[in-house]
Parts: sequence; C-alpha cells; structure tokens
Amino acid sequence: MKTIALPKVPRELRKLVPDKPLPSYREVYTAILNGHVPAEQQPNGRWRVDSDLTPIMQHFGLTT
Repeated sequence: MKTIALPKVPRELRKLVPDKPLPSYREVYTAILNGHVPAEQQPNGRWRVDSDLTPIMQHFGLTT
C-alpha cells in the first residue's frame, strides 16, 4: 500500500478537487484522531494515509 504523509494531504486533495473549499490540515488530523478517516501512525509519531484519498474525500463531502 502506497501512503502519503499527513502534511501533504491538503496539497494532494487540491490536485483532485481544484475548485472546492478543502479541509485544512487540522481538520484532517482531527478526523484521523476521531477515527473517521483511516490512517497509520508511524513509530516516530507521524501519521500517514493511503494514497487513495477517497475515504477523506467522502468524509468531507468532496467529489471529483
């Protein structure tokens, strides 16, 4: 499974949905902590999400 670092998620979402308001880093992070968005915490404490951003897009009501 290919993953991307959490700080890069807003930039990657912008590539997929260029014309809509997007969630901030903080909003995505909070969704992860609340269990609404799947993610994996690395041993160094950093979060990574699957490169398929569909679950994040669905959670925030974004469509391509």
